[in-house]
Amino acid sequence: MKKIRINKTIRNVIIVFLICALPVLSYGVYYFYNLPLLEQNTPVFNYQHKAAVNYRVFYKPNSLYAENSMEKDKVYITNYIDYINTFLEYNYSGDRTAEIRGDYSVIAVVEAQERSNNEENQEKTIWSKDFVLVPKTEFSARDKAFSLKKELPVNLNSFNEFAELISKESGVAGYQLATIKWDINIEAETDKGTVKENITPTMTIPLRNKYFEVGGEHSVEKPGTIEEAILVVDPQKQVKFITCSVLNGLCIIVLILLLACTKGIAPDKLERKIKHIFKKYGTRLVELNLPNGISLDSKNLWPVKSFEDLIRIADEISKPIMYQYNLADNKNLPVFYVFDDKKIYAYEVTIPESENRPLTRPVAQPKIQSQ
Repeated sequence: MKKIRINKTIRNVIIVFLICALPVLSYGVYYFYNLPLLEQNTPVFNYQHKAAVNYRVFYKPNSLYAENSMEKDKVYITNYIDYINTFLEYNYSGDRTAEIRGDYSVIAVVEAQERSNNEENQEKTIWSKDFVLVPKTEFSARDKAFSLKKELPVNLNSFNEFAELISKESGVAGYQLATIKWDINIEAETDKGTVKENITPTMTIPLRNKYFEVGGEHSVEKPGTIEEAILVVDPQKQVKFITCSVLNGLCIIVLILLLACTKGIAPDKLERKIKHIFKKYGTRLVELNLPNGISLDSKNLWPVKSFEDLIRIADEISKPIMYQYNLADNKNLPVFYVFDDKKIYAYEVTIPESENRPLTRPVAQPKIQSQ
């Protein structure tokens, strides 16, 4: 197979570059391939539980209200109240089947507080007492979801009477209130782990007041998740590994093609000489367009030894330098002329005997500079 001939210097530079790039890219392939995997926390189980307390206030017969009860979020007159009926609704849901176990209880905390305008300590408990309204009650199930609904009447008069009794006995009043707490504990065991949660909605009722509003955190919602650490491939690692691998393969292919299919040739001395003339003196050169050329055997033609001699003659007689390619014998070599009346001074770029081969095309053209 005939090898492609390219400039020897350019060929050597490319080969050296490829040889230097190969170990660098090979190390990049090795390095990115052996990078450790990333540890990433991935949700494997999602759950949510919510507890909400609703209530309705029931009145004793009175001259003011025709109805015997009022809905939530109203102002209530203490002397008219018979009892407060409360409703608990609790819901748990998860995206996997679980062994659900738990318990709930309801207590009423009756207390007296010292309240001040000091932001650092707005309230202090003077005394408190717990009343168990519903003892700890267990529940269990095996499912993705679980719900619990309970109804509990609350006798507000008994709490007011107890607060008044303590105030008389101790002589300490303070700000008195009853806090009803629904305390719910749940444990859900799945194949991905165990969930343990507590949720406690509350109702707060001021005591020993002529009228009041019910406060507290009536609705509580807690979403949650179980995460599992897994090893994943860094996307950046994949991109860099593939990039280094592709570049490494291309370098190997190009290097093999250069070594097997190309041949370096040294720059031709004749070409360098002609390029030097056109580069240095291009602005002084004028190309002729004579179909038959100029015969070098003319008796009026005076050949000179070097191009520098021709330059000196042109400078001396203030004439331009003409040139035309000598197409005889397919040499494609420029011949330079200086015309002086009947004399023609000529310089022909010659081919050394050791490099006696024709040029395939004209080597160079003069650079045209705008004035």
